[in-house]
Amino acid sequence: MTGTFNAAENTWTPHEGGWRYSSVHPENDSCRKDGCMVHNPDADWIGNIENWPYSPRADGRMERVCPHGVGHPDPNAARYLEKVAPNLAPWVHGCDGCCA
Repeated sequence: MTGTFNAAENTWTPHEGGWRYSSVHPENDSCRKDGCMVHNPDADWIGNIENWPYSPRADGRMERVCPHGVGHPDPNAARYLEKVAPNLAPWVHGCDGCCA
């Protein structure tokens, strides 16, 4: 479940029939090189959480919700935030072990 990016409208819809982001950041070298949940998702980093639904946090982090209802950082989003906003501590979450 990688979502759908609409370049003409500059929107990203994480899953069918769900909410959508507008004014998505432009594709850049970091997206192409390191993976980006919108422009270039790196499936190798996603592992067992690939089919978990996305859940945006108010602080800008993006999580995936496991079958138990616990939010775990989306790996592509967390790797990006490590570079641009490390003070958000993108990997910190209330973990139940599902993402390990």
